[in-house]
Amino acid sequence: MDYIEDSDGQVLPKQWDQIRHNSAGRKRIFRDLARIIISLSRSPMERIGSLTIDNQGFLSLGNRPLTIDLGLLEREGIESIERDSARIRVKVLVRLVSRTRLKGPFFLTLTDLRPENIFIDKSGAIKFIVDMEWACALPVEMQFLPDWLTDRCMDDEDYLPEFSSLYEEFTNYVEEEEKPYLHETISR
Repeated sequence: MDYIEDSDGQVLPKQWDQIRHNSAGRKRIFRDLARIIISLSRSPMERIGSLTIDNQGFLSLGNRPLTIDLGLLEREGIESIERDSARIRVKVLVRLVSRTRLKGPFFLTLTDLRPENIFIDKSGAIKFIVDMEWACALPVEMQFLPDWLTDRCMDDEDYLPEFSSLYEEFTNYVEEEEKPYLHETISR
């Protein structure tokens, strides 16, 4: 799909202020996001990396995890693929990740899950997510949850109580949505 018509869906920021102050609307968005995140984690990957499409149209897992943060740095001319910096990133990653998970599994993560990339239908349900090129397989410890829940800057001191409340609400929906899959995962 190259273009999303207004009749197909509306970008989330156009409605987010109304939705986030309405418990039913928030519940709908949070449940949809939780289901998306969980569905992406249902197919673990064997290593860290980014998805690429080759000339024949086949999808494969490349070596380098290209996150939105790395993409923005490179766009600004800050080279992030030099050998020394790559070694440093690997060392930091190893320290962040539980020793028991260094060999996987790794999970597809949407590193650019901003409201501008989420389209909703008239009922407030998520219909499309765009800019998937920043998705990559990462350790579970590096799964990204939305930081835009309050629509305020992270540096704002008054931000934390409101964000904590909405973050807890969101993670409760994630936990609730993953319950049906826990037995399946444990029995493997």
